[in-house]
Amino acid sequence: MRLILTLILTFIFALPAMSGTKHQPLIIREKPTSNDGGVQRMPTPSVSIDLDTDAGTLVISCTGDWEGETFLYDSTHTLVDYEPSVNVTFDISSLSSGAYTVIVSTDNWEASGTVTLCL
Repeated sequence: MRLILTLILTFIFALPAMSGTKHQPLIIREKPTSNDGGVQRMPTPSVSIDLDTDAGTLVISCTGDWEGETFLYDSTHTLVDYEPSVNVTFDISSLSSGAYTVIVSTDNWEASGTVTLCL
C-alpha cells in the first residue's frame, strides 16, 4: 500500500513538469542614464519568460508600466521576431528546436535570457 501511495504522489508532483510549460526569470542590467556615466537608481522590474510548447507560445512578462522593445534571436544571432513593447507573446509553433535569446530593452534597463525549444 505504501508503494502505491508513493507512486501516486510521485506522478502527481511530476505531472506539471510534463505539461510542456516552463517559467524562468530574465537577467536585468541597468543602463547608464546620467552624463557622468553613473546609473540613476530606478525600481527594478521583474521580467520572465513563460514557454508553453503545447500552445506554441513564448510569453514575456514585465512588472510595471515600461515602454520598450522585445527581440527574439536564434542561436546564430539572427533576428527571428520583434515586438515594440515589453509584454509580448511570440508564436513559436513554426520555429525549429534549439536555443533562442530574448532581449527586452527600455531606456533604463535591458533584460536578457536564453530559452531552449524542444519542439
